[in-house]
Amino acid sequence: MGVLDSFELTESHAVFRPVGCVSLQQAVQMVIAAIVHAREQNIRNLLADLTGLTGFPSPSLVTRCQLVKDGAQASAGVVRVAMVVRPEIMDPQKIGVLVGRHVGLVCNVFLTEPEAVAWIQSIS
Repeated sequence: MGVLDSFELTESHAVFRPVGCVSLQQAVQMVIAAIVHAREQNIRNLLADLTGLTGFPSPSLVTRCQLVKDGAQASAGVVRVAMVVRPEIMDPQKIGVLVGRHVGLVCNVFLTEPEAVAWIQSIS
């Protein structure tokens, strides 16, 4: 499945909704590819709904930090990212969001799409 297969545009943001049983590494690569695609298309706001991805455990703290650093590099300060995840993947302390602030990635994580959309609209 390519990024474009799961990518759609709305008036205020792009939505990336991948589906499948993948490894954590594959999930990370998909998100990074979506951020790069959004940046290349001059899209400022990306909602990555990852609730359709299964097959991997909740990322470790180190993995979360690396994902955010990779996301910041992919974004190049252009793309703001709202991620929707399953409850078992969510870090209640949102450490990745805090790290994102320090490495140049405007991001947040949510359990529902309406919450993510509200956040995107509040920063636009």
